Amino acid sequence: MKQPRFSICIPTFNRGYMLQECIQSVIDQSFLDYEIIVVDNNSQDNTQEILSDYNDKRMKKFQNTNTISMYENHNICISYSTGEWIIFLHSDDTLMTNSLNAINDYIMNNTEIDLFFPSKPTHGSINRMEVFYGREGLSNIFRWQSGCPSGAAYRAEFIKHHHFLTIDNNMAADYWWIIDLIYNGKRMGLIPNNVINISIGSHQASATWNQDGKFLRDIGVIYKTHLVKDATRDAIRAHIHKWSPLEIARFLKYLAHADLRTFIDECETVIDSSLYKSKYFHYNHVRIYKLLGYSGLQKSVKVYCNFRKLKFYLSQSKLCKLFSKKNSKK
Repeated sequence: MKQPRFSICIPTFNRGYMLQECIQSVIDQSFLDYEIIVVDNNSQDNTQEILSDYNDKRMKKFQNTNTISMYENHNICISYSTGEWIIFLHSDDTLMTNSLNAINDYIMNNTEIDLFFPSKPTHGSINRMEVFYGREGLSNIFRWQSGCPSGAAYRAEFIKHHHFLTIDNNMAADYWWIIDLIYNGKRMGLIPNNVINISIGSHQASATWNQDGKFLRDIGVIYKTHLVKDATRDAIRAHIHKWSPLEIARFLKYLAHADLRTFIDECETVIDSSLYKSKYFHYNHVRIYKLLGYSGLQKSVKVYCNFRKLKFYLSQSKLCKLFSKKNSKK
């Protein structure tokens, strides 16, 4: 039997109400050289009933006898796949029209790259494929927090050798895995056109787990692990001047949560100059203001707001409360 070009791997758990739309987005693709691997992580809803309606020979359906961690289930999907390339599709996401054609074109034109990720709104405007490697690539991983498997394409022989990490059920293990790969010299392609519709809602694992702050704690573990390495700190210091204010503010939030205040101080001069570049005036001021406030950076908030002539925000009681809350924890 001919090896398919793509294995579309769909790990799922209790998402019967969205699974059909996810699968249909694959079946509707004009590119037909693929198989679909669905691994049900012992769901307790109507997932099996939904899957029983499909008789497509390209679809392989499996069910775990016990519920395992999210990334363990990703690795199970990998073990069942037979394609040249593996594309993960989370069961609350859908492929856009002609996504497989677009991904295949990038693969054909960039034969030296083993993994491709679709760009997302947080990446800003990207008009051509970006290749992540070396110091700037490492910096961009922290800048854009790329790494979500859904919609990403991996060369099968590569990912079967470099399985996803399953570190203490860390919710951001995919992010940790990508940082490790780039740190150790691997190349990653960021595809400019969005090939996937990401579903963001209360049903997402990230939304559920973060109700008790788990996501922030897990990101904090990653930051504490990687930002003690001189190579990582040097990479970020060398390239942070290219980041937008929103990207910097988000990064500072995670640094503050990980209690890495010394690194914030090390970057202060570069951060201050980058935060106030006029060409980024279109960015969402309220989000930047809130993220900086969460980080406890009173000086940066005041300078930013004054520079943007946002006197209204400086007078808000919420800002005072944010700082009081942060300072009381120190």
